[in-house]
Amino acid sequence: MGILKKKYLIILLCLWLGAALLLTLWPYNITFYNSVTVPVNGGLHFKSPSIAFLRQPPVKLCEMKKFSIIAEIKPDNVTADISCVIFGYSYSYFLQNFLVMQNGSSLGFFLTDKNELHKIWIGDIFEKDQSVLISITYDSEKITILKNGLVRKVLTAKDFDFSCWDRTFDFVFANTGSGSSPWSGTIYSLDIFDSIFTIPNAHQLEATRNQALPVLSLSFHHRETESSGLIKADSLADLVIPAMFNPPAKGLIFSMLHSFDKGKQSISNILLNILFFVPLGLLLRPLLEMYTKRYSLSFWLTLIAGLMLTIIIESLQILLPARDTSMIDVLCNTLGTVAGSSLWTLPWIRKILT
Repeated sequence: MGILKKKYLIILLCLWLGAALLLTLWPYNITFYNSVTVPVNGGLHFKSPSIAFLRQPPVKLCEMKKFSIIAEIKPDNVTADISCVIFGYSYSYFLQNFLVMQNGSSLGFFLTDKNELHKIWIGDIFEKDQSVLISITYDSEKITILKNGLVRKVLTAKDFDFSCWDRTFDFVFANTGSGSSPWSGTIYSLDIFDSIFTIPNAHQLEATRNQALPVLSLSFHHRETESSGLIKADSLADLVIPAMFNPPAKGLIFSMLHSFDKGKQSISNILLNILFFVPLGLLLRPLLEMYTKRYSLSFWLTLIAGLMLTIIIESLQILLPARDTSMIDVLCNTLGTVAGSSLWTLPWIRKILT
């Protein structure tokens, strides 16, 4: 291999490495403060990226045969065409028990039953600068979605089985457990009952809450205290609101173990992850063969280098709010390195690079 071509290979390899780190880690900002506030006019306000989650989701959530999910919500934006998670019992978009979502003015309700994911979208639910009382009920025969007590959609859904729900998932607000799909807006209250209720307004909700026994009940309406006159919000003690944006399930081990779920990544994303690391194998192997003078050893060293680099990148992504860690990415990147390294065996490739 000529000195000039060695120099070009090293330059190209350095350029690829710089591009790889820039594309996979940008924006490298680990100092996102958790922008959760309690406004004077009530509610718990989330400004993306922000997050809150329950200290311990109630066990009864996974034992319900029917349910009513009732929430008073006010989104910040009703025009953005992007799906955001308002709250949910989930690790990620695909690993979840259920999610309540927003896309523009539309409400989304995703529910897992017997490992099958059901997706429901209904439009014209949210309005600008208006809070809305959403009710989602399941009575063992149908799912009904109501806005301010008025039925907006009914779907036949018989004999759902929630025994497949994963109790290790987190109950999270304004994100999934892994920090994806952030939402901005205000949540005034959330109640989940294992009975069916049709509630038209917040006053009726409070009366029902006092009479019934919710599986989960959170209220962030402000109330004046008689002694001090100070304003306080109920239910904040039940939540974890970290100072920094720190999703509960965004950890390396947890992320790696839960990244093999079906449908986690699209075929195009998998192919891109493979192709992205092909240049690493194609540029690094000739250089390693030059220094080791051993054909087979250069292959294994290139493989190890690709594996170590993708593990380092995926580990660093744990620190980044905008990034997710996946074992699938590690495998695809390593496969791309192997593919690039294998190209070195082609005579016409060797002729070009030597």
